[in-house]
Amino acid sequence: MILPSVEEFRSLLDRFPSVPVAKRLPLTRSPRALLEAAGWEAPAVLLESARTHPVTGRFSILAGAPETTLTARGWRPENPFAQITRWLADRRAPQLPGFPPFVGGVIAAIGYDAYRYFGDPFRFDPSASTRSGLPDLAAAFFEEAAVVDHQEKVLWVIALSRPGLAPEAAHREGIERVERLAARLAGEGPAAEPSAGPVAFEATHSRAAFREMVGLAQEAIAAGEIYQANLSQRFTASWSGSPWALYNRLTGINPSPFAAFADFGSFQIVSASPERLLRAADGWAQTRPIAGTRRRGRDAAEQTRLRQELLLNEKERAEHLMLVDLERNDLGRICRYGSVAVDELMGLEEYSHVTHIVSNVVGELREGVGLTEMVRALFPGGTITGCPKVRCLEIIEQLEPVRRGFYTGSLGYASASGPMDLNLLIRTALVTAGRVEIQAGAGIVA
Repeated sequence: MILPSVEEFRSLLDRFPSVPVAKRLPLTRSPRALLEAAGWEAPAVLLESARTHPVTGRFSILAGAPETTLTARGWRPENPFAQITRWLADRRAPQLPGFPPFVGGVIAAIGYDAYRYFGDPFRFDPSASTRSGLPDLAAAFFEEAAVVDHQEKVLWVIALSRPGLAPEAAHREGIERVERLAARLAGEGPAAEPSAGPVAFEATHSRAAFREMVGLAQEAIAAGEIYQANLSQRFTASWSGSPWALYNRLTGINPSPFAAFADFGSFQIVSASPERLLRAADGWAQTRPIAGTRRRGRDAAEQTRLRQELLLNEKERAEHLMLVDLERNDLGRICRYGSVAVDELMGLEEYSHVTHIVSNVVGELREGVGLTEMVRALFPGGTITGCPKVRCLEIIEQLEPVRRGFYTGSLGYASASGPMDLNLLIRTALVTAGRVEIQAGAGIVA
């Protein structure tokens, strides 16, 4: 069945530049099998709830063949978020009852260093190494998408109507595109590519150099400049394997609610992120900080003991509460006074190898707050920078010898119908130019 009807479509087109046309199908394949069947050339993206959950992992989104793309590198006369905002305004669409949150729109990978696009209040070390040729931000506007509803076991195939056509013609053209995409998704994908064998990683730091960097952060804590900082290092290896095979292996080992595979042609992002940076929908925003981790127990008794140890640990509780306060303050910049609340405090989430302390912070958005203001308020995430955030950004810039790139940035969507959902790029690999890079950080509190 095609939704909406031509009569409803015509009425909606009087009020919106674009209207989604969709077909609701029984779900018979996994999101990964669907992406393989689609066979899109880059750019193509899968935002996968590899660990499904009614709240954090209900939908998976796949999209390819974008209408337009954007990359931002270094300084430009215009903030790239302004261009993304224009894309969404030009193709603004209704959020129809029962439809998934993404009906077409922007999917973007935002590098950690893209916070510079929100102003330049800091002194930056020009000698810090950047990744030559890679952007600070990569985005694409997708007119067509497939959305898996894991809860309802439904596949939505969606096409956003194109401007310039009469209503009946636009509706008919949307149906044709939906049917073509549905047929494509029902096809067979290519044979699975083999994963690469073992690789030898080289770190940006020796053990002694990393300890020295930690010591400098501890001096800043002792001096009262900061309360906590997250410092990281990069590990790089030669790579000849398939990025898609790497994604399948990583998320097979560690299924996560905010996993993602993004192929931008010259580079691929492979992520098994457990953390949401920002979700905005229906006038409300939320962020879901993770801080506090223990390994999984070898048996049920040990797991129970480790869970209790994690929840009762004074250091873990203090650090987590400090970061929850930071996120409350960040949301307070864009939300109505008095509306920011912690609706889940210090819950435990279990993954294949670790258990995390997680909280959820929500607030009612102020009228007129747009995408740029929302991202500026939350980005980069407090759990991967530290507290207070601005001083920690300065310290990270001073101490880390290479720019972070997409590590601890964000990947997610902004739908033409309004909803937005961004992850935090941790547990993430970057594949480019015959090499693979991973990065790992540590929270420093004393």
